Amino acid sequence: MTDLHTTQLTAPEHTHPTVGEAIARLWEGLPSLWKALISAIGALFIVLVPANAFISTQFFNISRDNVRTQHQQQLAEISDQLDQVINMQTQYLTLLANMPAVQACAPMGCVDAANEIFGAELRQITTTLNVQYTEIGFLDLAGRETARAIRGVGGVVNVPGDETLYTADRAALAQLQAGEVYIFAITRDNRIAANDSYQMPILRMAFPVTVDGARQGYVTAVLNLDDFFAQTFVYSDQDEVMLLDSSQCLVASSDDTRRSELYRTWASDPTRVCHDNLPLQDWDVTAQQVGSDIISSKVIHGALTPSGQTWTLLITQPTAIAYAQANLLQVLLTGAHLLTAVVVTALIFLGDRATKRLQASDKARLAAHARDTRFNPFTFNLPVDDPKRFFGRTRLFAQVIGVGVLGGSNVIVSGDLQSGKTSFLRRIEQRLRDQQIKDPQYYFWPVWMDVQGVPVDMFYRVLMQEILRRVENHETRTGLRYHKNPPTYGVRQFREDVNEIIALPDGGQKEKRMVLCLDNVHYWFSEEDGSEGFTTTFRDEFRDVFNDVGSQLRVIAAGTNIPRNAFGALDAYVQLGTLEPDEARRLILQPIEDYYTIDDAALDQLIIYSDRLPAEVQRLARHAVQLMLEQDAHQITLAHADRAVDRALTDWEPIYRSLWYGGAAPSQHALKPLTEDERAALKNALNYKGVVALLTKPASRFAGAVYTDPDGILRLTRLFSVWLSRLG
Repeated sequence: MTDLHTTQLTAPEHTHPTVGEAIARLWEGLPSLWKALISAIGALFIVLVPANAFISTQFFNISRDNVRTQHQQQLAEISDQLDQVINMQTQYLTLLANMPAVQACAPMGCVDAANEIFGAELRQITTTLNVQYTEIGFLDLAGRETARAIRGVGGVVNVPGDETLYTADRAALAQLQAGEVYIFAITRDNRIAANDSYQMPILRMAFPVTVDGARQGYVTAVLNLDDFFAQTFVYSDQDEVMLLDSSQCLVASSDDTRRSELYRTWASDPTRVCHDNLPLQDWDVTAQQVGSDIISSKVIHGALTPSGQTWTLLITQPTAIAYAQANLLQVLLTGAHLLTAVVVTALIFLGDRATKRLQASDKARLAAHARDTRFNPFTFNLPVDDPKRFFGRTRLFAQVIGVGVLGGSNVIVSGDLQSGKTSFLRRIEQRLRDQQIKDPQYYFWPVWMDVQGVPVDMFYRVLMQEILRRVENHETRTGLRYHKNPPTYGVRQFREDVNEIIALPDGGQKEKRMVLCLDNVHYWFSEEDGSEGFTTTFRDEFRDVFNDVGSQLRVIAAGTNIPRNAFGALDAYVQLGTLEPDEARRLILQPIEDYYTIDDAALDQLIIYSDRLPAEVQRLARHAVQLMLEQDAHQITLAHADRAVDRALTDWEPIYRSLWYGGAAPSQHALKPLTEDERAALKNALNYKGVVALLTKPASRFAGAVYTDPDGILRLTRLFSVWLSRLG
């Protein structure tokens, strides 16, 4: 036999809650306003956070595009200006190399013509593109400078006759093709003292001189780039523009405070500032982030000369400056979103306050109307049909559905009088009917029937009548034996008809489960209650119907103190005991929450004296509400609860006296007086914390005086204990 009763009064073992359980408990403990705020703000941020990330990304994309465009424009402008300088000087050197005087003196190194040719040329040439010629001369085929004219202080040109001071690499110059120019590295003007912090940058260029198809030497020009750099690399506090040499060392910068570093670069100082650690490429690379800076670079003039001289233009800009506008927009956007969250929070808070005021006003109106009409929501003699007023039994309810309906077992629901058996059975029927369409696998077919007062020879006919209430056009759709109205309609005819009804196409493709919810089946087990004919043979035949039909037909039978093996060893047994403390509290509080209030002491008093029995909880609550209304009080107090106990004792007085002394009790059969042993057992229970021992009659014999706790122990009710103690 499967026993579903597992409720214990002893303290359960301590187990650590899971993270999910801990969060669920914390959530349940929060006030309703916090739940609304957290849910609303959470939903808002689910929208705002991705939106903020997406819009911010667009801001930064636009800023990156703007930075790239700006850097490309700067690099292109500076590169074009330097190209123009070199192209113009290349054209000048071409003209100089083809001058007849140079052609004539080239074979002798132009030593004697230095002043006549180069001095005169240097005196008359003008400054172009912010550069100035500081020297014009001639190199022989060995790379030695044989003639030159130099522009000195004040623009005075002289032709020194001392030993030449410059020598170039002969092999490198020899690689020049006709029409090519050799560009030397940018260096310092070595005529300025070496201890000066800044020496002017100069650029030397060489062009071959060919006479009658034979190379005779090279004309050279030295350009002072000081003005060019000053005009081109304009200082800005937003970024720094630099020119790097072939070794990626600093040659020029828009930051004029770095001229001392430039001297070291031109002097090939080992401590010079270089940027060979930057990820520069041989092609244009713009707007890449390196550390905390945005850099853009462009390689220039690498293919113009066989000298291999290559320069790199570099722009470096702090990321914070490059993306200043995007950062500002992101801050504004985040602030707008936070402001939105604050406004929504304020609206929810104000809305909650307004709602509470409306609810309070509505509650006051309802309470006033309830007082005027003497409204009392509690009843204790009728089953509860409204699902909203059905409290507790959650675990047992789930077990009955799982083990009985879905697991294929018949279920017995046993309990004391007025323990809520009928309400429990009704709730199961309602739940199965609600799930009839929703459940994806089963088509539930619940059938409720009260067997009390149904004679044995009419049982199967009445049961079939209840089943057919849910079958439309059953007379034309079926050929049931029930319709033929035989003189006797018994178990055999019922079995055949049930099989045919279950085979109907109701429910589509889902598996059908017909569940018979039979109430008050304890009348089948007590001849004293007029259950003649409901013998062991009847019960065995009834059980065989379910065995023959299979899992598609199950029974959930409820009654008072039903034997555990009522329908065989495979039955599941549920003992319907007292409510849990929180369930009893809800049974009192929820029906009156919109109308009346009750203080905690009164609530505890009602729960204690009801023994958490559903009918007694409602009995005491009904009397307490009635007393409050009679006194026109503002809430139910402890005094009302105490008087409610007295009124409940008045209700039970005739039954208790009939039980104790014998006689006819209201709505009960005549009772024989208790024996002296039985009276002694009940009185002894007062001294043993309500535990009753040595009673020989069934517990139903003492209905209202004793109840069965979840452990199966017989106990005095608190009300009977009071009555018994007053009896003396």
